[in-house]
Amino acid sequence: MRKILIVDDDDDLRKLYTQTFLDSKYDVDEATSVNNALDLLGKNSYDIIITDILFPGMDGVYIIKKARSQDSLNINTPIIILTNLDYGEKTKQALKEGANECLFKTKHTAKSIFKEVESILKKDS
Repeated sequence: MRKILIVDDDDDLRKLYTQTFLDSKYDVDEATSVNNALDLLGKNSYDIIITDILFPGMDGVYIIKKARSQDSLNINTPIIILTNLDYGEKTKQALKEGANECLFKTKHTAKSIFKEVESILKKDS
């Protein structure tokens, strides 16, 4: 069973994404904040991470930096950014720090995000 971390402070979207992956037999961990995500990253290894960029207090780029650090259990884990931002500085920074893909929330359904994850995991295996 594939294990995924979904990080988003929007409860409705996070629950929608989570249910989509649970329905497809994924093991899903959810985080509502950067600190919550960092705690989970320190304890678990994931097949893929999906994260928003904008959070109150600390931005999601820090999640990517932590996942890509040398002592991380998730140094090679694919990371997808989900955002409503245009291709601006935060998005560029996230990709520079090691995110594999940037998807815009307004252009993707939960099902299309699932298909993107499946595609990335196929390439990765």
